[in-house]
Amino acid sequence: MANKSVVIHEKGDAFRWTVEDKPIPEASTGSIIVKILVSPLVQFLGAHYRGTLPFMNDVPMVPGMNAVGRVHATGNDATALQEGDLVILDPTITARDEPANQMLHAFMPGITPGSHKLANGAWRDGVWAQYAKIPTENVYKLNEEKLVKELGYSFGDLGLIQTCCVGYGGLAKAGLKAGDTLIVAPATGRFSGATVLVALAMGVTVVAAGRRQEALDELVAGMKEYASFLKTVLLTGELVKDTESFNKAVGPRGADSYIDLSPAAITETPVYLTAAISTLRHSGTIILMGGVLGDISLPYFPIMFKNLTVYGRFMYSRDQMIQVIKLAESGRLPLGKRCGIQGVADFGLDRFEEALDEAAKHKGWGGVVNITPN
Repeated sequence: MANKSVVIHEKGDAFRWTVEDKPIPEASTGSIIVKILVSPLVQFLGAHYRGTLPFMNDVPMVPGMNAVGRVHATGNDATALQEGDLVILDPTITARDEPANQMLHAFMPGITPGSHKLANGAWRDGVWAQYAKIPTENVYKLNEEKLVKELGYSFGDLGLIQTCCVGYGGLAKAGLKAGDTLIVAPATGRFSGATVLVALAMGVTVVAAGRRQEALDELVAGMKEYASFLKTVLLTGELVKDTESFNKAVGPRGADSYIDLSPAAITETPVYLTAAISTLRHSGTIILMGGVLGDISLPYFPIMFKNLTVYGRFMYSRDQMIQVIKLAESGRLPLGKRCGIQGVADFGLDRFEEALDEAAKHKGWGGVVNITPN
């Protein structure tokens, strides 16, 4: 049986890809073979795989990092996963002998020699294929009876669970609890919007900031189940005005935490970062989770005087992903239309580049483009 797969051969200006029939991988110790049902795209994937963003894996490679699928075969050490199980995949692969070596499957090779070895060796090929080989610990069983049959979610809807895990990793790092107040800025992208969503589902009051009122309105419309706990701030780029807006939104006690998910396009310190940090309460927390590639400055005196704590957080832990899955299965974390997410289009593997271009058009919260290999 053939395994139809996208293969990227060249990146950059010479970007070239094909669809090839490769063998179905064999399940070895420590791995699961997954039949890929749906893989959601985010808007920057086209720029990444064409090589215009750094940290691209070596080629040739099968791209694609996250997906929902079914177990096709298991390694001889699997004890719970079984053929036919509905599963969601975690793209954060961690070396079993050194947790400092981490990479994002078929997307970003990490920053250590060990992570590069993982990314360009044993776990080189990603999920934009009919079948993919995944580390056992990166495969999570979903309660299909609850999520699909009772709650009525499609397989495409379930892809949002992994996206929510990213923000949850930051929320957990900050130690946020029900009743706390969180600033998310910027807040209208896929990952930042998912951070808003999972925080609201946890009982946190959220102040979501963005530069476009239309994007903020779209986010609010999607989060209507939590409307009374979501406030918005329209950013102006002027420090005094934005600080005043944040202060008004969070109230006299100040915010408990600020999560920054700034994109790679940021090349200098954004005004909203300084404004948000200035709005934190004494002993508040700052979580840096964005994609900023260069250096930015932080307001030294407020951080020192207020005893603020600054954390960096890359992705999330296994326990945290399990917690988000439980939150979705309980019905408390809305997915799909319940949170304003609409499937825009599904593309087969042979329309891979069209899918990248379509995904690039949907930079806000609501629209999602999927690749469906089977």
